[in-house]
Amino acid sequence: MPDAADAVLQDHEGRSVLRFERTLAHPPERVWRALTERGELTGWHPTPFEMEPEVGGTVRYVSTDEAPDAPEMPDGEVTDYDPPRVLGYTWDEDRLRWELRPHDEGCVLVLTHT
Repeated sequence: MPDAADAVLQDHEGRSVLRFERTLAHPPERVWRALTERGELTGWHPTPFEMEPEVGGTVRYVSTDEAPDAPEMPDGEVTDYDPPRVLGYTWDEDRLRWELRPHDEGCVLVLTHT
């Protein structure tokens, strides 16, 4: 696994793909909540959102009192949804895909940003 400061930059069909892999000291179900629940997202995501939890569902980026500086974003689309293992959605012209798998110390999180 890459060092914590490392990321892997790849090319896929002419687009840059940034891949991070980290071991977290939390079970997949806890990390899943941090990735999907608006109250959790406001603490770390630059554009908190609400989503329809299904492939093809709408992702609505929102600004809240907790994240008043969140930039305006067009609605996105859920591209992958398999709780608590895989979440993917569009983020303006980008795609974010989060993968979680159990690990002895909690879970492994893989973020792919295209």
